Amino acid sequence: VDMLPRGFMDEKQISSARATLSKSNYMIEFGASFATDSEGFFKRSLIESCVVGRPDNPIVLNEETVEFSASLVGDDVPHVIAVDPASERDHFSVVVLALYSDHRRLVHCWTTNRKSHKERLKRGVVKEQNFYAFCARKLRELMLAFPNVEVLGIDSQGGGVTVEESLHDLEKLKDGEMPLWREIDPDPKKYKDSDGKPGLHIIRMINFADARWIVDANHGLRKDLEDKVLLLPAFDTAALGLAYEEDKAAGRIVLEDGEEISLYDTLEDAVVDIEELKDELASIVHTATAGGRDRWDVPGAKLPGSKAGKQRKDRYSALLMANAIARDIQRTE
Repeated sequence: VDMLPRGFMDEKQISSARATLSKSNYMIEFGASFATDSEGFFKRSLIESCVVGRPDNPIVLNEETVEFSASLVGDDVPHVIAVDPASERDHFSVVVLALYSDHRRLVHCWTTNRKSHKERLKRGVVKEQNFYAFCARKLRELMLAFPNVEVLGIDSQGGGVTVEESLHDLEKLKDGEMPLWREIDPDPKKYKDSDGKPGLHIIRMINFADARWIVDANHGLRKDLEDKVLLLPAFDTAALGLAYEEDKAAGRIVLEDGEEISLYDTLEDAVVDIEELKDELASIVHTATAGGRDRWDVPGAKLPGSKAGKQRKDRYSALLMANAIARDIQRTE
């Protein structure tokens, strides 16, 4: 941008970008500069070092090379599912982690929003009119696809309580399904009315307003990436192409009026969502408020019409919850 003729670009736009973008992103967009690494709390190089399946950098644990890819079904190992229930500007996001003895794997990511739900309703793919009940049904499907779910973590804000209520609504249950309730606290002084209810007590509500939890979860997530305890699935363009072909063969992508339309949750969607999650993770910036409280957030951005906005971080939030829960499970004696 410094070498363009004066007036070629709007000075206000350039100033706005300089003020709202990180230095590396500004240099990529306006300086024709290739970034060697991101500048956020989770470095891009650190994230990429946890991706399996790289011939130049294989991940070896206990003398065995770890290899896996994103999946629509899970192995017979313990799983943790975490949910960020945003639905308007952000996405309703779900992350699934598989827990192994010496590491954990990010095996699935799913996102939706109200617009996508309305489109599926219009095409008759789903019949559930209520958005959060539709999402609760998807969570039950994921629990079938990824067995042995030990904990289902849900953000208590932004619709989380509504999702929780849908999961123990007896009218929404199918044959063989059990209502899902909050975990039972072993401390008798913390007895809840739901503790005596029949069903699975696996829901853990996470409060993002808890400053101590936020600090521990973010530092724990970075340490697990550094120690190669949390691993990310292999990705390349061939994997994406194979996922697309598998979706077509399974009928998850259909041809309508000469146009390919994805009416169902596809493997390709899961692969792309995990790539988006990595981008969100790399964009997280650690700052401190005037009161000295730590904050992890995405940088501001300018939306069309000079409106202030933010990048999304819903997938990152779901991963943060899932990893914090998995740490608790695997570190409890």
